[in-house]
Amino acid sequence: TENVLVQEQLQNFVKVIFERGVTMLRLDAAMHVYPETFLAILAAFPMNYVVQEFFPGPIKFEKDTLTKASMVGTFTNFDFGSQVAQVLFDVWKDGEWEDSSTRFGDLLHIGSPSPDCVYSICDTAYPPDIALLFIDNHDQ
Repeated sequence: TENVLVQEQLQNFVKVIFERGVTMLRLDAAMHVYPETFLAILAAFPMNYVVQEFFPGPIKFEKDTLTKASMVGTFTNFDFGSQVAQVLFDVWKDGEWEDSSTRFGDLLHIGSPSPDCVYSICDTAYPPDIALLFIDNHDQ
């Protein structure tokens, strides 16, 4: 996608679908494309909503990437499904099953960082205000 001819083809495609009424996009594998490239391709098309597929690593460890990619659109939150599973599923602890039904209220707090969160992945890399929550997709 860093090739100018590829960018022109993508921009032509976006122009066609935009002219047909498409105003929302999901950018698959967005973490493999420089955010500046997406901004250049989409600049002429005022989209209502753009969501990018980003695994947590680049967002968590490359703060510049988070800042730049946030200018393109929101992020799919790949942590959310695992967080929900940690609340809902019984766990084997100290030689016996621990009933998870007492933790169901914790579902109200998942998806946002919280100091009282007891789940291993509550420290999500995705900013809650720009994260698209979903349970599972083809990559997990």
